[in-house]
Amino acid sequence: ASATRVPPPRSASPTHGLTAWFLSTSQRKLAVGSRTTPTSMAPRNRGEELLAGGVAGIVSRTAIAPIERVKILVQTGAGRSSAGYTGLVREMYHNEGLLAFWRGNTAGVVRVVPYMSATFLCYEEYKAALLGCGAHKQQAALAAGSLAGVTAVCLTYPLDLVRAAMAKPSSVYTSMFHALRSILEAESLPISPH
Repeated sequence: ASATRVPPPRSASPTHGLTAWFLSTSQRKLAVGSRTTPTSMAPRNRGEELLAGGVAGIVSRTAIAPIERVKILVQTGAGRSSAGYTGLVREMYHNEGLLAFWRGNTAGVVRVVPYMSATFLCYEEYKAALLGCGAHKQQAALAAGSLAGVTAVCLTYPLDLVRAAMAKPSSVYTSMFHALRSILEAESLPISPH
């Protein structure tokens, strides 16, 4: 059965017409009841979730790269300056130039893109599964966030290990692949069948 549309009174403004249309549409949806699909249960595009996580990771990691570089230099003792952090920043800029603040960012991005992509995707998957099991919305969101974080860390741990190994001032690794291969060989883990 289709609902008949009642035209707005002549003195009504265009806003009133939009409001009337919205209300009539809302009432039709309410009349259907639980047959409508809530936004949280609508079909999702997993590719978009992976892409959104990857882009968010690239942007956030690149934005904080200068702070991360200074932090690593201070933690490893390579960035000792009598003037503190500001002196270290000035010294880095003077000796190495502006791009020095983003040195090592590629390794960080290579690690953070799969981490954030996995987090975004797993969060939505876990949340949908928990809501489907009858969990309350807030509990499902909290549990899904925790599970997504654990999953992402487990999946990207090798990349984090390589990034930390390469960040050391005494690092002898020429690339991420060289570092990963050397660490695997040092730990006596088989890499290839030969």
